[in-house]
Amino acid sequence: MRDQIDRSVESLYRKLAGFEERLSNLKRKIEAAETSRGGIGREIAAAETALKRIDDDAQAAKVRMQLQAEERALAASGQVGEWKRDREREKLRSRAEDAEAFAAWSLIVATRAIDETELATLQAIAARMDFENGSKE
Repeated sequence: MRDQIDRSVESLYRKLAGFEERLSNLKRKIEAAETSRGGIGREIAAAETALKRIDDDAQAAKVRMQLQAEERALAASGQVGEWKRDREREKLRSRAEDAEAFAAWSLIVATRAIDETELATLQAIAARMDFENGSKE
């Protein structure tokens, strides 16, 4: 069991490190793109493409999470204690696997949120650039 926990935690850590790296990359992109309107346009197009690429997976993950949340509410109403008491390993194993799947789906949804944040940030910078350039003319 300890190995499974270690693997789950390590997987989550790698995903979170990946998010941190993406945010650092976003900062570098913004700094580079701030100097040219064309640069920011290319970054916006790339962010839109990335968002579209994960959109279907994220929507499916949200649906699965909702269904599983409803199932978990039923299990939480005392069944888990009974399963432990009666040593119903298959039900307990299934519950553990469902919880791991829920965590994986949550990461998909979080990835989409980061993509959406990146796009919104780039669009905000482009709008600011338009304002600053327009107010000088």
